[in-house]
Amino acid sequence: MSRVSLRDELPAALDRVLVAETGAPEAPDLARFARAHPEVQLLGIDILDTKEGAREFYAEYDLPYPSVFDPTAEIALSFGLQGQPITYFLNERHEIVGRIIGGTDLAGFESALRNALT
Repeated sequence: MSRVSLRDELPAALDRVLVAETGAPEAPDLARFARAHPEVQLLGIDILDTKEGAREFYAEYDLPYPSVFDPTAEIALSFGLQGQPITYFLNERHEIVGRIIGGTDLAGFESALRNALT
């Protein structure tokens, strides 16, 4: 798996990061995953959306993590965006160590986290 250095873009205090660009089908499972794994910092990237639309989406699905507004997908493209939804797992050096391309469920998030930690 290729490793993309993101050290300068993310706060040094974050040890394990999951970056998600999610849609409605997987949002409830991602919310459950976030609550089950407080040791993993989740960060959403809101692309091709308005700030109000993103706020409404996070409220509707009670997503318990912050997001960044990326209306032109510049940040997402820096991760190597390959379509939506997509989820990246970053290690303590903020390198991509895993990814999920396409939708998934709670078991898929759990499995990808285990793989990213090995």
